[in-house]
Amino acid sequence: MIIKQFNSDNQTQKGVIHFILITMGSFIISVSCNPQTNEKENEQDSYVERAIDVNYDLIHPVKRISLHYDLEEISGLSYYKKDVLACVNDEKGRLYLFDVSKEKIIKDIKFGKGGDYEGVEIIGEMAYIIRSDGRIFHFNLNKTEQEDFEAKVLKTPLSAKNDVEGLGYDTQSNGLLIACKEDAEVAKNNINGKAIYAYDLDKSTFLKKPFLKTSHKKVEKFLEDQGVSGGKVEKFKPSGIALHPRSGLIYLIASVGKALIVLDKEGAIKEYVKLDSKLFRQPEGICFAPNGDMYISSEGRAGRGYILKFKFLRK
Repeated sequence: MIIKQFNSDNQTQKGVIHFILITMGSFIISVSCNPQTNEKENEQDSYVERAIDVNYDLIHPVKRISLHYDLEEISGLSYYKKDVLACVNDEKGRLYLFDVSKEKIIKDIKFGKGGDYEGVEIIGEMAYIIRSDGRIFHFNLNKTEQEDFEAKVLKTPLSAKNDVEGLGYDTQSNGLLIACKEDAEVAKNNINGKAIYAYDLDKSTFLKKPFLKTSHKKVEKFLEDQGVSGGKVEKFKPSGIALHPRSGLIYLIASVGKALIVLDKEGAIKEYVKLDSKLFRQPEGICFAPNGDMYISSEGRAGRGYILKFKFLRK
């Protein structure tokens, strides 16, 4: 019927088209203005926009570096020297020195048997690699060519139930910082939430009192105080830790929940950012260059692992 009118009456045709366009426009405006329609998307944006507040644009990395297939399961990351990062694979007892400018492995060091290695820290020429059960393997990078090369092990009271996933370094105390993904309790110290422990390198001693503590409730309270909508967030489970070379603040990254949390050394939350899951596929490693540039690594998930570089935005 309408088709006949279009053929016989041009004015009627224009009127009907005009009516349809107005109706469609009203519908589109109504949908886009409906807060329930975009509630989840807006909640994600409210977190992502906070990325600028940590002095990094976490939405736009300056570089994406694809890794060799040996690092498909990259789990730990540390700065070694200009353009060279140290990486570990969570299945192999090997340390890889990776040149980010040439995008290739320049050295591959076997230091132990296969195992769940989760964090690495380079201090001078000393390499420290932590396994998920809390054992810390260490050796001098300059001596790895010797026939009698053997990584030594620092024992801690941590175990597989703690599921250690992050290793950092505090220059001020000369201590390794150890992040537990799961159970934070050590020697029945009744810790609620998550804990960061320290290993004093000067005294070769594990400190049973946590270096700092945080909790899921603290995160929710922080977001509520900051006026961020939808303060309910997935429980934070650290997968990487690093100290900022300029501010001294502690950066914790989590693959579970895709988030970055920044704390001071008293454990006070300074910032929380929800990461874009498309950009950060499975973030497990984090480190900083001396100038403040930040690197975050992600596992490949049946593909090539990769590292994202973020420029330090000085304020």
